[in-house]
Amino acid sequence: MRDKIWRKHEFSFYFEPNKNASWQSAQAECITIGGRLATIRNQQALDFVNSMRTVPHANYWIGASDLETEGIFKYVTGEIVAFFNFPDTEPNGETQENCMQIFGIHKDVTERDKMNDNKCDEEHRFICERN
Repeated sequence: MRDKIWRKHEFSFYFEPNKNASWQSAQAECITIGGRLATIRNQQALDFVNSMRTVPHANYWIGASDLETEGIFKYVTGEIVAFFNFPDTEPNGETQENCMQIFGIHKDVTERDKMNDNKCDEEHRFICERN
């Protein structure tokens, strides 16, 4: 893994490991380097994370899921997600898609850089966060 350069935004620091992983493995990787999957709490944080992605066309895991209760997204910290930026067609995975990611720029302009629910076992890039 390249040198860990954590980038500051507001009260958190963000880092992008140079790899793909399932959502659970991505969270485990973030924990091993002293963080967690990124918890996107407002549009400014989403814009910041989108600006730091090194592979813009790729989808990126972030730290929220509805694994515990379908339709109720929680951050990996246990708090209920209050900020969403889904395109009109999302979330649409019901019990098959429970982990949150950010769409890459390969998507239609109405979807790119927005949130999506996806199958947790798919491997994608990811962003870690620490305070």
